[in-house]
This record gives sequence, structure tokens and C-alpha cells, in this order.
Amino acid sequence: MGSVLRPSSRERGRWAFRNSRLAARRVAPGGAVTGVDLNEGMLALARRLPLPPGITIQWRQGSAVALPFADGTYQVVLCQQGLQFFPDRLKALGEMRRVLTSAGRVALSVWTGASPYFVAQREALGRYVGVNATMASTAAFSLGNADELRGLVQDAGFRDVVVHHVRMTLRLPPPEKFVLKHLSAGPVAELVAAAGDEARAAIVAHMQTVIRGYVDGYGVAVPQEVNVATAHV
Repeated sequence: MGSVLRPSSRERGRWAFRNSRLAARRVAPGGAVTGVDLNEGMLALARRLPLPPGITIQWRQGSAVALPFADGTYQVVLCQQGLQFFPDRLKALGEMRRVLTSAGRVALSVWTGASPYFVAQREALGRYVGVNATMASTAAFSLGNADELRGLVQDAGFRDVVVHHVRMTLRLPPPEKFVLKHLSAGPVAELVAAAGDEARAAIVAHMQTVIRGYVDGYGVAVPQEVNVATAHV
């Protein structure tokens, strides 16, 4: 089925660590970003991706519930679409607070509900991969309640907690160019990889059919809602 169904290591790394690279651009020149991931293999991919001149990123292996940094190391902690997957959300938030300076800030985002794209993705995973993949996909939307999110951040000791509900248009490449790259960088990656070429081709075909009404000349444009929490130490 070729490269469309088997994204390269370079493509997986670029997708998984795009936020660290965007953050590094914002703090340049003079600032630095540390990207953390539990998977050393993914970090190895990230280290091989070239960075633009003047951009600095340090890649570290570590768990969100036991960050490998001293107290008060950073000014800002960013966590995009990660908190809902952590095995102990409150402990992870406590770790974020611990590594921040006394004037530090945290910003994190979580999906509030499935867009048409993610609904179609869940259906495809259930049909062609199995119930375990469906459950893993559902976990992405398990922290969509704003009050629950606000309470978690407050319980971790943060102050001035604000949760912004954002309605957005999620723009993505066409399904045949994006779906498998996306899945290969998420919690269902191993399940999808083990499903075989025929199943992966069927996932792409399903997505093309179900979300065809959201395809335009640039790719896919679907409505999506997200909660963004910001807070101070």
C-alpha cells in the first residue's frame, strides 16, 4: 500500500513534536524549549529532525507524573491534548507546578467533544481495528467538562485559573495524506500498526467517505471545540 499507509519515521516525529517546535520559534532568539516524551524512540526521531537557525530544543525522556527536572526550572509549561491521557492527572499537574518558577504559568488544552473527523475516526477504528482502539480513541475526549478541568488545575495548587471555551475550524490535510500519520503519533499507534495493510487501507477509505462533505480545495475543514486552561503558580 506504499508510503501513504506507512508514514515514515520523519513524518511521525514531525507530527508528534510540532508544538515544541512552534514554541521554540516564539521564544527565539535567546529562549529555549525542552520537549518531554515517555517514548525514547519518538525522542530519537525528534532529535533527527533539523531545526531552523536560532531555534533551540532540548529533548528529554520522562513521564508527565515524574518530570525529570529540578524545582523552579521553567517559566512556562505547555501541555496540548495530553492531560486526558495521563494515568494520574492531578499528579501530572502537580509536577507541572513543581518545575515552574514562582512567577510561572501553565497553559493546557483538551478536546471538549468529538468533531465529525474524530467521530468518523472512532467508527473506523472500531470497525477495522477493534474495541481496544475505540476505547483509546474515546479517551481523547474524557476531560471535556470545563468545571472538572478547572477543579483539577485548582486542586494542583494553581491560582487564577481560567478556562476558555474555544470554537474553531480544524483544518487538516486530505484523509489519504493525514489519517494514518495522525494515528501513528497517538495512543492507538501500535494497534493500528498491528492491524495490517488491509485494515489501514479500509480506515482511510472509511474516513474519505464519511467526511467527504467537509473536504474543500485545501483539505478537510471540520468544526471542533476545545477547552484551554491557563493559570499561575
